[in-house]
Amino acid sequence: MRIFVASLLIVPALTVMSAASSPGIAEAVRTGEIIGGAMACGVPQGRILSVARSVTRRISELAQSPDEIRQARTFHEDAVKRASERIKAGEGDCGEAVHSFDRLEAEQR
Repeated sequence: MRIFVASLLIVPALTVMSAASSPGIAEAVRTGEIIGGAMACGVPQGRILSVARSVTRRISELAQSPDEIRQARTFHEDAVKRASERIKAGEGDCGEAVHSFDRLEAEQR
């Protein structure tokens, strides 16, 4: 959870404003941060892909329009990249990132 909370402090203001107004975008940012951290920490690709498919379905369910789905996917991809880059730069904790991913994986069941 710490990786997610810390990431919120550095997410651009536009992302925070969009996420606050849309459950789909909020979920996209949250899950993107978790998946990006897990990817950078070596979680097996099969697990990542399985969770990513479930997350994509969930985001589509929460979004209120096709445009919002596209926005959510963009925010998700940006969050994955941002979290992965932070871990690789030594700014995150792999233990916490993997723990967050395990919880997200359990949510998707």
